[in-house]
Amino acid sequence: PTVVAVDIEQQKMVEVGQEALNLMGRVTEDMKVARPLKNGVVAYFEYTHLFLNEMLKRVTGSVRMFKPQVMLTHPYGITSVERRAVHEATLEALGPRSSVLLISQPMTAALGIDLPIGTPTGNMVVCMGGGCTQAAVLAMHDIVSGQTLREGGLYLDEAIAAYVRKKYGLILGQPTAEQVKKEIGAAVSQDEERSMELQGQDQVTGLPRPLTLTTSEVVEALQEPLDNVFETVRQVLEKTPPELASDIIDRGIARANSA
Repeated sequence: PTVVAVDIEQQKMVEVGQEALNLMGRVTEDMKVARPLKNGVVAYFEYTHLFLNEMLKRVTGSVRMFKPQVMLTHPYGITSVERRAVHEATLEALGPRSSVLLISQPMTAALGIDLPIGTPTGNMVVCMGGGCTQAAVLAMHDIVSGQTLREGGLYLDEAIAAYVRKKYGLILGQPTAEQVKKEIGAAVSQDEERSMELQGQDQVTGLPRPLTLTTSEVVEALQEPLDNVFETVRQVLEKTPPELASDIIDRGIARANSA
């Protein structure tokens, strides 16, 4: 996960990735746990720089004996300003002698799952990351039609937390909502009803209170955000040439996760 834990006073990174995510909601006032990216683009330039610098250290070591060459993915359809922010943050982390190549996430997802995108056959991929969801149709090494919804996995977590707060008057943190999504979440009603016991903060008293949540309730909570995803896919298919759309009907849609 693209998360950093930072010492506010020293502006020094304490943890990064999963270790930082584990600290969310558990740190003192002199520390901040933040997501450098929002909806797939740079939201905090300095934190993005810290995150990239740490990731590069883990790959190359603290002393770099060669000119780094890095390929980064970005959401389909971002603006030139957003693209430049990613490029500049990476160059600052790498150094001026480095080179950076940016490529759209649907393209890398299709390459990663070995779709035949170099042929005239239509291929469709849906990428859901933490901050955005992308749907794209690819053929002949190009994106024929595509669209990005600025909602992703984190928006699903927010929908679960909002549902619980409205129905039960209980406040859930994002990590707890994500755990609910992973353990008992579903897009449609299931034959087997699962449940999960969790702890939240009472909205009135501020005290901890237990709650048992079921799969059917999570399905209800996720209905609106998932409808938005389905609508995005539908709009992309509407803009796709009939011949390629016919290929997709025969071949299906590939789904990929992105960070």
